[in-house]
This record gives sequence, structure tokens and C-alpha cells, in this order.
Amino acid sequence: MLLKKTHEEANRLALSNSRLKGLNNWLENRVKALEEELENLKNDFENLELIYKNSFCKCDSSVCENCESL
Repeated sequence: MLLKKTHEEANRLALSNSRLKGLNNWLENRVKALEEELENLKNDFENLELIYKNSFCKCDSSVCENCESL
């Protein structure tokens, strides 16, 4: 009787562990995807910032009031 209950509990824990491993793998992949997306967005922002500064801002000063407000 005790052996049967122990076996059932072990099976239950193995199933729970398997589900949690699956969830952990999914979360790790999601974090990687979000980190890549964040890096891409940072690069896009930096590129847009460079394009803006090189194309639209013709001011002589290092700090332009119009550039900061836009």
C-alpha cells in the first residue's frame, strides 16, 4: 500500500516537473526573443537619431533647443 502511494506521488511529481520544465523553456525562449527585439529597437532608434541629426538639424551648437523638443 505504501509503495503504491509513493509510486503515485512520484508520478504526480514527475508530471508536474515536466510541465514546469516546458514552461521554463518557453519563458527562456520568450526572454531571448524580447531581448533581441529590444536590441533591434535600440539600433533602430540610434539609426533614426543619426538620420535626424544628419538630415534635419543644421544648427551649429552642440545642444539645439529645437532638436531636443522634437
